Amino acid sequence: MMLVPDRFTNPFDPVFVGSGGRSTIAEDFTESEIEYFAELIDTIERPLLKARLADLVWDRKTPRDVKFALAAIDSYTKLPLDADTWFSGKEQCWQRAIILCRMIGAKAGNRLNQIESQFLKVLKSASTEDSFFSIRLADTLRTNGLAEDQASSVAVKLESLAHDFEVKAEFHASGSLCNAAVRWFRDTGDNAKSTDMTVAEAESLEKEANARLSTDCPSHGVAASLLENAVQVYRSIPRACRDRHQVDERIADLQSRISEYGKLALEEMATVTGPATDLRDLAKQAREAVSDKPVDEALRAFISLFGVDAEQLRKSAEQDLARSSILALIPKVITSQLNQTRVALI
Repeated sequence: MMLVPDRFTNPFDPVFVGSGGRSTIAEDFTESEIEYFAELIDTIERPLLKARLADLVWDRKTPRDVKFALAAIDSYTKLPLDADTWFSGKEQCWQRAIILCRMIGAKAGNRLNQIESQFLKVLKSASTEDSFFSIRLADTLRTNGLAEDQASSVAVKLESLAHDFEVKAEFHASGSLCNAAVRWFRDTGDNAKSTDMTVAEAESLEKEANARLSTDCPSHGVAASLLENAVQVYRSIPRACRDRHQVDERIADLQSRISEYGKLALEEMATVTGPATDLRDLAKQAREAVSDKPVDEALRAFISLFGVDAEQLRKSAEQDLARSSILALIPKVITSQLNQTRVALI
């Protein structure tokens, strides 16, 4: 089953759902099977298996017995807290341990404080070798209202890591860490520092765009997209804080470069042709509908040429979903040949 850690009840979803059915969910187990799992808990040594069964028993057994919640918490928190395992499902396990502590309150003892201490210890020793692990640790703490009295030290650590990544010219990671630091500095009430980190995030995006143009295979389209993101970051800065960093001037400069890169991006594009669509009959029908009519009447006739069939649109959308085209997952950008206007279609 797939663990959905932030649910207080029914924390398991099927791993697979298809037109012919689904894989196992907690409700599929009978009462006698749940009782059998309960008897096994104390004999299991593997932390992940013990945590899974204890959590299942805690959720399904009536009446609930807090010892199974405690067993699940203790087993989840025996799992490694490192970058190598965090992104292979262990993140959800640690989050589930936090939720279980919240659920049983005082009966959890000092387990929630211990989890907080472990997170802070690992975060304090984090380096650029841990990639985005530090961000996820900080996000988990913040999302769960932990380490509030340590917000300043967390923010400074994230800022330090952002600088380290910038030195290594890993601008994407640097910008992401700046973004995380913004929220923690804001939590401390240090709005000036929060603004500094917002500017640093935008500068990382600009540096990433410049780096993208310096490769053996430069892409002005990618660079323009990165600069657009930088503009949006700058625009998030409150008006009262913009003069200190010349934000409006920076935005104007970036917009000029975006327009320039848009022109160059068109030259980099390759033409992909598909089947032709014959629109001559539709064009003839449209001309006939508006001919010899006053402007307002012609406009009404033109926009009334083709109605919208909601049911047909629904069926068409369902057919598109059923095809599961990989193209539907890829963001698209339309660039105008006339004025290089870029429109992102997510």
